[in-house]
Amino acid sequence: IYLPGFLFSVAKGMIVPVLPRFANNQTQSFQLIGLVLAADFLGQVLSDIPTGYIMERIGRRRGMIVGLIILGITTGSIFFVTAIWQLFLLRLLGGFGVALYSVSRHAWMADGVNVGQRGRALSVLGGVFRGGKAVGPILGGTLAVTFGQEPTFLFFAALLILPLTILIFVPERKEAEPTQDKNAHHPGEFVEIVRDHWQVLLSAGSGAFFAQMVRSARNVVLPLFAAVVLNLNEQEIGAIVSASSLIDTLLFPVAGILMDRFGRKFAIVPSFVFQGVGVFGITLATGYWGLMLAGLIIGLGNSISSGTMMTLGADLSPVDRRGGFLGVWRLIGDAGFFTAPLIVGIIADALTLGAATTILAFSGGIASAIFAFFVPETLQKKPISAD
Repeated sequence: IYLPGFLFSVAKGMIVPVLPRFANNQTQSFQLIGLVLAADFLGQVLSDIPTGYIMERIGRRRGMIVGLIILGITTGSIFFVTAIWQLFLLRLLGGFGVALYSVSRHAWMADGVNVGQRGRALSVLGGVFRGGKAVGPILGGTLAVTFGQEPTFLFFAALLILPLTILIFVPERKEAEPTQDKNAHHPGEFVEIVRDHWQVLLSAGSGAFFAQMVRSARNVVLPLFAAVVLNLNEQEIGAIVSASSLIDTLLFPVAGILMDRFGRKFAIVPSFVFQGVGVFGITLATGYWGLMLAGLIIGLGNSISSGTMMTLGADLSPVDRRGGFLGVWRLIGDAGFFTAPLIVGIIADALTLGAATTILAFSGGIASAIFAFFVPETLQKKPISAD
């Protein structure tokens, strides 16, 4: 899981400094740019529920493989894009691949790690992603400046061949074999899951929605603000995003220790406050170093949230309906990722990009408040037996 996850994250990070400027070359409308930036998250939102059932049918490993193939083909095809609608469509289809890969990977980890070690295991996975994001943006920015924007998308597709090769040789876990009962994991189970778990989905899900909104800022408003307002090039944008992710990589073990030793909330609540402060700092930046400082504050906050949403989702998921529940859980979080760029685009066109960024910053405080006051602690330590 960890090495393919790192390579997947490197590839995803490569296009972060390239995509906003590439979209801006196709259109001057912030709403259309926001729609393109949100397209893969829209694809994930539309796919999270069905991919949970697909994964139960074909198995965790095969789900990851198929998801990476779809993502590689759709993103590599951006090389041939000549219109903004083509870019939107390819990003939308790529979101299905991301959803299938992510739900399958999450279920694999939830199956194989017990609750007492889950926080550390998933925070390591989150740290692996952050390591990839520390490498990807500076790599992608350098490639874009050296070879042009379009070839960067081909490099993305080529890089995904490596995790695909690894996963092809990983055996399927016995407990994660494809479901043979055709009546199991039926589509109507979505309604049953929401009905049976609506209270926790309303409280924890609301927190996850706003948490993912503020998390999206580093991939959405930071590079967009850098390109449009500060007129930085792809290499400079990539350096800022990579430095922000490097802070994540260095400090992610703190999240696992906090979650498994003191409780999930000890990592979750402060992390999103810091991220909100960092996102607001974007609006105050007047140059490269000011934006770098804001990015580092975002990275500090995000580092102690490493794996928190995955851990919370795994804690809350019922064992007999794990695939379906995690599909719903990812749907809620991905809806936050999807909503953020749309809000940014609408408000930026109506007011300014700074005003849109400020509103996005407030989502961090809202997430922290929800988790602090409305979501129960999910770490339940079993008493040690006298025997």
